[in-house]
Amino acid sequence: MADPKNHNVIFENLVENERDFIGIVAYSLYKQQKVEWIRNFNKSNGRPPDEKELKSGFLDFASMESQKNSYKDSAISLVEEFNWQALENERDEIEKNIKEDAIVKAVTPTATQKITGYLLSSLVSSVVTLAIAILVWALAKGGASGLLAEAEDNLLNQQESSQEQNQASP
Repeated sequence: MADPKNHNVIFENLVENERDFIGIVAYSLYKQQKVEWIRNFNKSNGRPPDEKELKSGFLDFASMESQKNSYKDSAISLVEEFNWQALENERDEIEKNIKEDAIVKAVTPTATQKITGYLLSSLVSSVVTLAIAILVWALAKGGASGLLAEAEDNLLNQQESSQEQNQASP
């Protein structure tokens, strides 16, 4: 066990158990203040404090109940601020994800829109294929002039057939 004369009880006063996060933060605030006090003493006196000066100048002050409460209150404030900041960051991330999801949903077509698009695409494809087939057929018949001549012949043949039927009928 540590020598009681050199043993500092501040840790036991601030930290209740190994899972006491607030107490551990409070103790780190105590240590930060202690280091700052020693630096100021050294700067003012040109030397570090001895044990007696450290005890009478800082440790007695830091051991007061009001000062220990101040360390704990400051620790609670720091932890709460950290938690609020973490929650704020998490909230911002959630909002960003919601907005991104909304944008994806807005630009992603529905099933009906997809089906309509597929049907329209198929119809256009069929019309284009039919137009190409007619064009190829027309070119095979000698172009537009060949088609007109064939249409004229067909029309004349139909008229002649019609007349023959009319004459054959009494």
